[in-house]
Amino acid sequence: MDKLLFLDTETTGLYDDDRLCQVAYAAVVEGEKTEIIHSLFKPPTEMRVDASAINHITDKMLVEQEVFIGSDFAEKLQILLNDDFILVAHNSVFDIKMLEREGIEVPRQICTMKLSKRDAQTKKHQMQYLRYFHELEIDNDAIAHSAEGDVAVLMELFRFYRNKFDVDEMVEISNQY
Repeated sequence: MDKLLFLDTETTGLYDDDRLCQVAYAAVVEGEKTEIIHSLFKPPTEMRVDASAINHITDKMLVEQEVFIGSDFAEKLQILLNDDFILVAHNSVFDIKMLEREGIEVPRQICTMKLSKRDAQTKKHQMQYLRYFHELEIDNDAIAHSAEGDVAVLMELFRFYRNKFDVDEMVEISNQY
């Protein structure tokens, strides 16, 4: 039985001291998906302008939000990952690194970026590029570079690669490189 956790994060930036500011995920068991769960969080560091220019999240938007560590959201996420859910993310190395900074352990993962590289249909592997390259049908509400919108694209990208690889192959490919 496949238990998949499609996840995307938005962060304060790309540096070693940057942290999560938004997380979204959808749990899927045997093709039955839950709604996309998402939330903003107050990080222990300020938003970098470069990050805000991409994800459209500002410090003002985060000032009243709860901290991720110790939140019910974080606890539920860890419970799912401990319950044999496989994390599915695009460039999972980055998302996992950010989750680990917040105390979340990820036992198993699938990286759709690595699947794209293995599939080798294109030299570009950004998720939004792949969305249009593979002509994926996405709900018009899926806003690029929001965690919630990216999870919607991620799920369709995974479905595309599911026609080429089985889940065990995806995990194996994702652990290579």
